Amino acid sequence: MKLKRKQILFGVAALVLVAAVLGMAMRGRGKKTPEVQTAKVSRQKIVQKVSATGKIQPKTQVEISADVSAKILRLGVQEGQFVQKGTFLVELARERYLAAVESAEATVSSAQANASLVSEI
Repeated sequence: MKLKRKQILFGVAALVLVAAVLGMAMRGRGKKTPEVQTAKVSRQKIVQKVSATGKIQPKTQVEISADVSAKILRLGVQEGQFVQKGTFLVELARERYLAAVESAEATVSSAQANASLVSEI
């Protein structure tokens, strides 16, 4: 009885294995085979074209900012324009700063006059 049981189990296992192999073979049948192009061998130039999206970044990027705030009177360059050392960039309004310098000079003169009066006494 044990021998028959083993034979039945091996038979069932073999049937399951055959069914699995047939199922896999049937699944691959619906796909077309890929088309292949052939040509005679000859020397040719290799040309490759790649298209991609991206962002162009400069090697060196310089951020320019002013130490003072003032009205721009004249702008010598345009945004993105290549410049070299010594190139005129911008002219700022100077009146407010010239007035501050004159005021500071007047304060120094006043302090010097006061110092000379105190030293005379």
